[in-house]
Amino acid sequence: YIHSEKGEGDTWHTEIETDICGKSADIAMVFQVLSPDYNVIATFKQQAKFGGDTETFSNSFDITAPVVWDIDTPEVYMLAVELYKNDELIEVQYVPYGYRTTEFSPEKGFLLNGRQLKMHGVCMHHDLGALGAAVNDTALYRQMKIMKEMGCNAIRTSHNMPARQLVEICDDLGLMVVCESFDMWENAKTEFDNHRFFV
Repeated sequence: YIHSEKGEGDTWHTEIETDICGKSADIAMVFQVLSPDYNVIATFKQQAKFGGDTETFSNSFDITAPVVWDIDTPEVYMLAVELYKNDELIEVQYVPYGYRTTEFSPEKGFLLNGRQLKMHGVCMHHDLGALGAAVNDTALYRQMKIMKEMGCNAIRTSHNMPARQLVEICDDLGLMVVCESFDMWENAKTEFDNHRFFV
């Protein structure tokens, strides 16, 4: 899990949480921050005694004047995480993330990176027409590219969390995503809808 927040001036603070699962061992994690043009701009390491089962490790770093993500310039950074067990590399994960600010204001509406912006979007359910509901990266990219070309800058997903691939494609193309976890809040379609938790 990666979370970035703007601090004072041009400094941004980034927090990382890494879940490790397995048997107890001496481990080391090497983190590399890659810029949008894939240059390594920061590297740091954490060594720990992993107690087994599941454990979360926290790290953080600061970066000065990163390129911010915007619908017109969708710049995405990458965090590479290497996991070593007894000095042997056993896994590598690449996690895309970005830097941007969002704000909702009664006076100005929605602000992206301090700029007033109107959302022009559509409701997109997860199915891909005749291809069905299974995730197909190429079909998703084509679909989102068409949305962008017709003037959309945002999409609202169907009533469940979208596929990770969809969110990453939208990050790359410069589309904002409104993720709708479910559609029943106070009213109910069925007896066991989520309205039970909001009445």
